Amino acid sequence: MCVKIKEKNGDETMKKSKRNKNFGRGTTAILVAMMLLIVAFSAIDISAYKTSNSKTTPDEPNEDEGCSECADHVEYPCMRPDKETLKRWIDSYNAAPKFSVEEKKLENLQSDSLDSSYSVLDHVDYIPGDRDQANCGNCWAWAGTGCMEIAHDVENGIFDRLSIQYLNSNYNGGSGAGYACCGGWLADVATFYTSGFAVPWSNTNANWQDWNTCCFNPPDCPAASSDTNVPPASITTIPNYDILSISEVTIVTQTVSESSAIANIKAILESDQGIFFGFFLADFDDFRAFWRGDGGEDETSLFGRFHLVPQLFSIIQ
Repeated sequence: MCVKIKEKNGDETMKKSKRNKNFGRGTTAILVAMMLLIVAFSAIDISAYKTSNSKTTPDEPNEDEGCSECADHVEYPCMRPDKETLKRWIDSYNAAPKFSVEEKKLENLQSDSLDSSYSVLDHVDYIPGDRDQANCGNCWAWAGTGCMEIAHDVENGIFDRLSIQYLNSNYNGGSGAGYACCGGWLADVATFYTSGFAVPWSNTNANWQDWNTCCFNPPDCPAASSDTNVPPASITTIPNYDILSISEVTIVTQTVSESSAIANIKAILESDQGIFFGFFLADFDDFRAFWRGDGGEDETSLFGRFHLVPQLFSIIQ
């Protein structure tokens, strides 16, 4: 799950930043891999904890903002699950409830009623330099949390970044072979937040700080540590956003026609839900060459070659 989000229009960013951040009704949201995560936030007023109801966001976000060291000595992190972990992820994908457009509605959805492109990225408070995972293989946490941020804004009008560091520090104790930087799946995001809460990025020590850590003893790990840099107790958890319920859902793409799969995906996007997409690679060296831009290949050629796990592989036209 290597996720790259393009920059937003400055005018739209400023407009969104002026929204009232008080909780409204409960949220129902979906994250995808091709999967969804259904999230329900409670209706709690946290305005007393906020010093301002607006954010200052530059009209043209600078790619160099945020963590200036993150780009140094980065080895293009990618999750490298063992066979048992990979099987757990596949089982989770197959066992999750399914989303599919009803057949009687499919004809309309395949017509001109669906746009050729659609973006939900204006629902994410995005500063490019801050969203650099660097050496840490926790792309799953970034993708899942990003979908939660979209849901929070769409349903409750709360345009706020959620802390990745809070998950990284607390997940499996923040160290060892189960460290968040070793990889994870959408189900792990859901499990982590079950009967819990999400923490704003702006809380003390909740900003991203584990960029120079990586998985426990991985091959060629250039990072300084395989443990979190931030003790969980040092992260301020008030204010927070209570989560009443959260669960994963799979978008049907494998057992239907290509047109039906595309319609299912588009239906989710056009309902302003974030999509969580994962795929598996046969050869990490080839992917690293692609990531660096060697050979001039685009993502279509990459996805076309690497599909060892067809249940988790799909091309969106």
